[in-house]
Amino acid sequence: NVQLATGRHDGIVVLDVDDMPDMDARLAALGLPDTRRAATGHGRGEHWYFQHPGDRFLPTVRNAIDGFTLLADGYTGAICPPSLH
Repeated sequence: NVQLATGRHDGIVVLDVDDMPDMDARLAALGLPDTRRAATGHGRGEHWYFQHPGDRFLPTVRNAIDGFTLLADGYTGAICPPSLH
């Protein structure tokens, strides 16, 4: 498996989006900019990649962003394609 380090030191934040019936509407409500995306290894969601803004994030923020998981500071990283798990 391939893993991408996340956090301020690595300059990357990943939004882990699980596949849910209202995913598109929930993401649109966040008002996020267009960015690179990749299917997750289990094929039931996506990872959205953003440049780290420089402020410290909590290690993972589950349910704080409408049920998505933020992979940032203190988190080991994000599993990337072509990994399977």
